[in-house]
Amino acid sequence: FDVILTDLSLPDSRGLATVRAVAGMFPELPIIVLTGLDDSQIGLQALKEGCQDYLVKGSGDPETLRRTIRYAIERKAIEQSLKESIAMFRALVEASPDAIMLVTAEAGIVLANPPARALFVLDGMPLEGRQPVDVFAEAGPVFRTRLEAVLSGRENDTTPLPWRLALEDGSRRYLETIFIPITLEGVAAV
Repeated sequence: FDVILTDLSLPDSRGLATVRAVAGMFPELPIIVLTGLDDSQIGLQALKEGCQDYLVKGSGDPETLRRTIRYAIERKAIEQSLKESIAMFRALVEASPDAIMLVTAEAGIVLANPPARALFVLDGMPLEGRQPVDVFAEAGPVFRTRLEAVLSGRENDTTPLPWRLALEDGSRRYLETIFIPITLEGVAAV
C-alpha cells in the first residue's frame, strides 16, 4: 500500500484511537483521516497523532481527495529519501579515516566520528555536547577566531589551518583543520 485512508468512526474503533491503532500497525505509511465532524480540533489532534492530513467528509470534491493522497505519498517519499541521506552521511562520516566533528555555536560539538573521539580524549567523557573552547583550548587564538567567524557567518575560509595538539603521552601532533560552513536545522555549523 502507498497510503492509508481511514475514518475516525469505524465499527471497532473510534476517534483518535483509530489513528493510534493504524499508525502503530503501519508506521511507515502515510495516513489520511476522514471525519464527518466539521471540527478542525479533531483534525489537528489526528495530525499530532501521526496522520499526514485530514479531510471533512462531504466538504471537498474528488480532486481534493486525489491531491491530498498524492501529496501524502510524495511527503512520505521525501521523508524516506531524507532518512536515507542522513544514514548515508553518518556512514560516510563514521567510516572516514579523518577526524570529523560537527560544531554549532549554541550546542557545541554535536557529532564526532571515531578518529575524532580517539584524537581528542578528554577525561573519558564524550566529545558530543562539549564546547569548542574546551576541546580546542591549545589551538590558539587564530583557530578560535576563525571558528567563531565561520560559525557567525562572517567568513567561509576553507584554507587548512595548521596547529599542534598535545597528546596524553606528552607528545605533540601536527594537525590541519578545515572549517566547512554548513547549516544544520537553520543554525550555522562547521
